[in-house]
Amino acid sequence: MPVTLVEMADSRQVSVSTEDAKITFRFLALGSMDEGEILAATYAQTPPVYQGLIRSEVNVEPFEKTDGVWNVTVTYKPTSRSGTDTPVGEQPSPPRGGGGAGQLVGPSFSVDLVGDTVKITQSIRTTGNVAPGGVLFGVNLRVVGQNTVVPDAIVGPGMVGATIFVVGGPRQWRYGGYMITAVDVNNNTLTLDAMPAPVGTNNGVWQMPTPGPSYRRAIGVTENSVEGCDVYVPRFEWSVTYQANALSWDYLMTVWRLVGRKNKDRFYGANPGEVLYLGMNGSYSVSDRWSITHKFSVIPNELNVKVSDEIVIPLKRGWDYLWVRYKRIVEANTVMHVPAVAYTEEVIPDGDFNLLGIGN
Repeated sequence: MPVTLVEMADSRQVSVSTEDAKITFRFLALGSMDEGEILAATYAQTPPVYQGLIRSEVNVEPFEKTDGVWNVTVTYKPTSRSGTDTPVGEQPSPPRGGGGAGQLVGPSFSVDLVGDTVKITQSIRTTGNVAPGGVLFGVNLRVVGQNTVVPDAIVGPGMVGATIFVVGGPRQWRYGGYMITAVDVNNNTLTLDAMPAPVGTNNGVWQMPTPGPSYRRAIGVTENSVEGCDVYVPRFEWSVTYQANALSWDYLMTVWRLVGRKNKDRFYGANPGEVLYLGMNGSYSVSDRWSITHKFSVIPNELNVKVSDEIVIPLKRGWDYLWVRYKRIVEANTVMHVPAVAYTEEVIPDGDFNLLGIGN
């Protein structure tokens, strides 16, 4: 007969102080005369982590000398009984509070939010394009609409592709360079690639140097190539640690085959393709048993990735690789390299992270 746990009415007692917190579950266990079977069933039917607290103590006692009925209490505290921030459980189980917006991260997790460098060949936008020649300037640039400004000078169609630099004015102005994308000579307005100030802002001090060729946001263009540059980007790595009585070779081989793969299904709140499995560390001690740590790295999926004004990728999955094929064109007697086609490549295979046994 299988062991059944029946939660009692006075279960889930909560105790919180400035130094400690605990939650105690109370059950009646039915179905066995053997306290070992009751203990094993309790570990199997209760989570190792509950609301960020670790299952730290399980007590089994006979119920008023009634055969086959037991009093069971399960206590959750901030740390395990060995003093480590890892759940004590017989099998790998999902650490609760690990995924999803608004959920608390349990003490079995560790995170590493740092930065890393990647090479890019296309900028977000060009903030300066200056060639030898004259400079227009003024002291009363006005924002009259979304990305639309009126300078205190006469505009002309030849200004498209030039950069207007906001170099002074009231504090509402965001100083810097803005590419001119369109000109309306009838209304004497310029359309910019970004908002330099809220609508209605006046008295912007500006300069407009003579522009050079436009390379469509390509970076480091030479006679024969596009060299690009290194930029600093955020990196999110996290790990989860738990304890187990034993490890099997079959499990180790399963984990080994998952190293370097990305999630094919949703995993701890992340969409498919966003989480890379970095591997596992395991060590054994008499007091802690097997302490096992799984490590992951996350790159979020991106929607509407703008490679150039003409090329927008609807979706780039986190660990897919984006690259751009450039073409040579001649514009204003200048040979240039501009984006021709953008590609995203799947370079990391999918893996079934459910096989890790740590939840999803």
